[in-house]
Amino acid sequence: MCFQQTQVTVCLHFFMAILLPLALSCTQFHSIACHRRPAFVRASACLGSSGIHSRSHLASQKLLFPFDPHRYSPTTVSRQNLYQLKPLSVTNLMDFNRNETLPMNTPSNRPTLTYNSSTSFFHEQQFHAFQQAIEEIVSKKNVIRDFRKNEKDLQIVKSILLSKERTLPKWDIHHFLPPKRSADDATQNTGGTDAQKKAAMLYTKQKLTERRQMYLNQTGLTIAQHRLATTLLAHLADHCAKTTQPTPLYVAWEKILEGGMTPLSRVLSTYLYALGLDESEDNSDRDFAAEVAIFHDAVYEPTEKTITLLVKSLVRRGDAAGAEALLDGIADGELGDLRHRTTSPILKLYCEKGDVDSAFRLYHRMRTTSRVKMDAETYCGFIASVAECGYFRSDSKPIVGATDLGYSSASGSGLLDALVSDMAEDVLDISEEMARLLHNGFAMGFKESGMTLLQQSDDMLPLTSLCDPHAIVADRVRVDRDTGRCPATNATLRLIVLEESQRLHVHDTLLEMARVKSVEYTSRLEAKGRATRDNAEQAELATQILKDFSDWLETREGRPYTAIIDGPNVAYFGWGRVNLNQLILMVDELEKQGEHPLVIMPEKYTRRKFHLRQGLVCLLWNSYLCF
Repeated sequence: MCFQQTQVTVCLHFFMAILLPLALSCTQFHSIACHRRPAFVRASACLGSSGIHSRSHLASQKLLFPFDPHRYSPTTVSRQNLYQLKPLSVTNLMDFNRNETLPMNTPSNRPTLTYNSSTSFFHEQQFHAFQQAIEEIVSKKNVIRDFRKNEKDLQIVKSILLSKERTLPKWDIHHFLPPKRSADDATQNTGGTDAQKKAAMLYTKQKLTERRQMYLNQTGLTIAQHRLATTLLAHLADHCAKTTQPTPLYVAWEKILEGGMTPLSRVLSTYLYALGLDESEDNSDRDFAAEVAIFHDAVYEPTEKTITLLVKSLVRRGDAAGAEALLDGIADGELGDLRHRTTSPILKLYCEKGDVDSAFRLYHRMRTTSRVKMDAETYCGFIASVAECGYFRSDSKPIVGATDLGYSSASGSGLLDALVSDMAEDVLDISEEMARLLHNGFAMGFKESGMTLLQQSDDMLPLTSLCDPHAIVADRVRVDRDTGRCPATNATLRLIVLEESQRLHVHDTLLEMARVKSVEYTSRLEAKGRATRDNAEQAELATQILKDFSDWLETREGRPYTAIIDGPNVAYFGWGRVNLNQLILMVDELEKQGEHPLVIMPEKYTRRKFHLRQGLVCLLWNSYLCF
């Protein structure tokens, strides 16, 4: 894609080369020559010829979405009021996740957060699903075998769990968490991190014990029967995970809180997995997965999964600052390393809100953290948001803090040059969807340019003629292979090819990788009792096969291949079976772009009839066999 502004032109073009991805960045031009697995080529086809061009010398143009920094400030009254109203607010999350020592007997400090606690009955539809699932579980032979010595107790526990009416007044998750403490309490604590964690966990366990005793007194259950109920709800979690039906778990979670139960860490992880399968909006007013994650971290050591869920919960509530503060709160712990899956939702929310200053700070933090692997979607989404807010315009205000982070320009063409340079270091190709996102970002940021917003179904047809010097252009282009010249901007790209020594190094490295991976694979088979050959022999065979393929590519006659298609990956994508139509469309699309593709397919997929997996046979049409 090409980005052109006043005196700086940055071209980011993607070529299909033969051996290895290469990246070049220089003062005015950035080009990437790459050979990627074309399983994704159809989605990103022609991005070797995509271009975005923008000129910043269009004077006095207003931003479409001007950003008011006070609107999103966490210190505003409206933000504070929002915190007070939200269940599981950032205050509660941070107080707990920092594992600070809190006073044990200060109920007046506890925020009054409830979820429809006026009703004494469980949700009708959810309870029906819960009842059916419990009945199904206790009818299974393996479950009955586990409870054979406690059949009488099992029936008692079952009857109590299947009571539609609540046994005790409802306690929400915050009843089990330490209440918010004052700043004075924090400064007085000298126990250290371990002591703080132990104090927080002790508080929660005391509350669970208190609730359990209330439950036993009310129901007449024994301690053994209470443990049996906890075990039965653990079986329910496994059942819901296997059947991908999370609805029963909403009632089960209420039963756990009501009974003061303490499921094992792995059981809570299963709850988190199963609850994550529900994409409905029926429980949009309550984040059950976040509650389970908070409960887990109150009783056990936090995990990356629970931290990720808490971050996503805050993001869903629109609290990007709170989510980032949560990560800051654990920065000194074992889980303190930032990762893409925890930071990218926060960055996306900042961008959606138009808070480019905060987004830019987090973006730089992500790029400079080794554990965060930046991808094309993250880069394109961020650059599109910066463009949409008008920061690439010559008359734009600077991004606050950009120069402090080492960027020479905080707005205009210099900023665009820097961000594209960042992307060129990590990204080899972008999909057509991401190109459309970039196009629309520039269309919104340069509204008076006349650029139209593209819909999802709109094609980005390549430009073939030189554009007006004052025009704002964000479209695909097709770069001439011989000249490397962009037809829209007349900029010439430099394509770097491998030297002979570099080609040899890549060749030898690939052969060694084939040998190592083969040894790893056969070792796993051997551990399962399925190995058919000696590991070393199998590794040498894999290396020889790849070497023969390399020799064939080197000595064959005819036009060299410019793209390699991973046939099974393309044919399987989105279907769960081999769909050769997708493969044919991929080849056709690449040939339209002037590529000469080579399709790699396992031999069995070329037969008329073959087994995909046990019980599933694929039969190919004659037209496919001819292809």
